[in-house]
Amino acid sequence: MVHITRYVKFATSVEAHCNMASYTIDSSVWVAALLTDEINHERAYAFLTLAIQDNSSIIIPVTIAVEVAMALARRSEGALAEKTLEFILAVPSIQFVELTYSRMIDVIQTASPLKVRGMDAIVLAVAHEYGSQLVTLDKELEQRAKIFVQIAEF
Repeated sequence: MVHITRYVKFATSVEAHCNMASYTIDSSVWVAALLTDEINHERAYAFLTLAIQDNSSIIIPVTIAVEVAMALARRSEGALAEKTLEFILAVPSIQFVELTYSRMIDVIQTASPLKVRGMDAIVLAVAHEYGSQLVTLDKELEQRAKIFVQIAEF
């Protein structure tokens, strides 16, 4: 069991816009970076490593940690899921965005026309709200999102 005893940093619009590079990284990138048998492992790992080393602002909804941990746990990587959670919480440049009641309403209203999946709608709404670039390996999400947010090339 993971015991979280440190302060978890939540994003505010002031914090999010202070750094030059700002990214919202979809779970597809996190999972590919963490699992060596993923087809895009090297690409995703290289991007995440560089973003973290450069102290780029990484703004993600809290749901990303859940998605990534559950994807790893489904693949019988329970220990990796817990270590990943500890890692994500420890990286100082990662800022978490909560899914509040008002944000939920905004997500539904803004993302519905894009016809994306529920969790993808949350990721898109966060990227849009904070003006961050979306980083994803999901081609369908990228195609639908490009009219709504900037897509990072990597």
